[in-house]
Amino acid sequence: MKFSYPIKLTVPNKVEYLPIIEKAVSAMAHSIGFGKMDIAKIELGLEEAIVNILNTAFLPGEETTYEIILQPQTTGLKIVLKEKGIPFDPEQVDEYKPEDIKETLSEKGLGIFLMQQFVDEVSFVNLGKEGKETHLFKHFNNRSVEKLMSAEEIDKARDAKKEEPLPRNSIDFKVREILEKEAIEIAKCAYSSYGYTYINEDIYFPDRIWKQNQTGELISVISVTNDGQIMGHNALEIEERDPLFPQLGMAFVMPRYQGQGCMKKMIEKLIEKGKEEGFAGIYARGITAHPYSQKGLLKYGMKETALLLSSGPGREYKGIVEGKTQRESVVLLSLFLKGIKHPTLYIPPQHKAIIEKIYNNLEQKVNLKDAPAKKTRAKQLSVCTVTTEPVNQVAHIVVKEFGSNFRKELEHTLRSLCIDRFETIYLHLKMDDPLLLRYFKHIEKMMFFFAGIMPASAGKDELIMQYLNNYKVNYEKITTASEMAHELKDYIRQQDPNQKV
Repeated sequence: MKFSYPIKLTVPNKVEYLPIIEKAVSAMAHSIGFGKMDIAKIELGLEEAIVNILNTAFLPGEETTYEIILQPQTTGLKIVLKEKGIPFDPEQVDEYKPEDIKETLSEKGLGIFLMQQFVDEVSFVNLGKEGKETHLFKHFNNRSVEKLMSAEEIDKARDAKKEEPLPRNSIDFKVREILEKEAIEIAKCAYSSYGYTYINEDIYFPDRIWKQNQTGELISVISVTNDGQIMGHNALEIEERDPLFPQLGMAFVMPRYQGQGCMKKMIEKLIEKGKEEGFAGIYARGITAHPYSQKGLLKYGMKETALLLSSGPGREYKGIVEGKTQRESVVLLSLFLKGIKHPTLYIPPQHKAIIEKIYNNLEQKVNLKDAPAKKTRAKQLSVCTVTTEPVNQVAHIVVKEFGSNFRKELEHTLRSLCIDRFETIYLHLKMDDPLLLRYFKHIEKMMFFFAGIMPASAGKDELIMQYLNNYKVNYEKITTASEMAHELKDYIRQQDPNQKV
């Protein structure tokens, strides 16, 4: 029997119930296709999460229950632990001092380190008065492309990365959606193009590529020669954050086929597909180690909205950027595919000029206010999510609802993430919430600084702030490809508190 529906367990907050929970999880994981080694890892990750909850969420001697939800998904198993324990105690948090972070790196932070050793994704959701959730996700990891290739194929893939491009426009090709049998070749091509450095590891797993295309989580297109050789791949990644504003990504062209016009045709195909699907818009990440990806995206009407200074480890680009590099910076670019009715957006007055320029450049008419029309009362507890990208040493704090405890909670979360040695923390703020203006001064005092905006399908755009954990950016190494991007870079450099140290 294959499980496809979630199972919810209501469990007493006693450690003695761990063996029962682990047996249920083991049965579910085995049923949906995990092997013994991965099941053992799932059990260990879940055990660490449960012990963390039992030790921190409940008062000594308190007898209550919490929920464990097992959710089979196309690419693995999601486990949600939901409890209504202690929401947050400001008295237990030391006074926040940015200069002290370096001295406290030995302290325990969010308690996610051990969980991350056993599962692939860990995130936390603060639901305010509804409690908190811990999310664990384990992918089907037993069929990565490297395990599917022979030693000879691996050597061949590595050699392909060094191949010189064929003469420009010398190959006839067509662009179309993928077939199931081609998923493995796409993964091999990604391995040849990136090694194992690409930010979204799903591209290295053929089963994930095909399943996500079947479920609509991914829309892949390929460039293919007349004799069936895959030249490149590009996709729309449908994200939970905003399913109607997907990311244009997972893009690569095999080195020998660069200069044939593959990327241009694939982008055109995906823009057309996005319109057919009724998406509000698409966004993409333009590399700043060189100008070429930005220039390519600008040709299709995409416009810059943000500069993320530290999105992942630095990478080399053959013939463009070689040798030692700093952490990778990316420009976010967006393209609206249909008209959007924006609600009133609240913006900090000190950043009004640059935000107006971003929207004018997007050709979007928005009602921007730098002061609330009336006093808005905050609820007692904030609703936030914390997601992490351990490979990239990046964390994201998404504020879904401001509460009166927001300042203390943000200080606690930031300090914990710094202790866990995340290089960069991005803070996502809802611009349709007037409470943003109440807390913004404190946010900047904590050394978060302007990154830009992230447009959304329903007009509920985000203001993105960034925090660099003891990291100083060399802005001279950030290449921008337009006047707007250059102005954005200069503005962010002026805001960056690390440049003043």
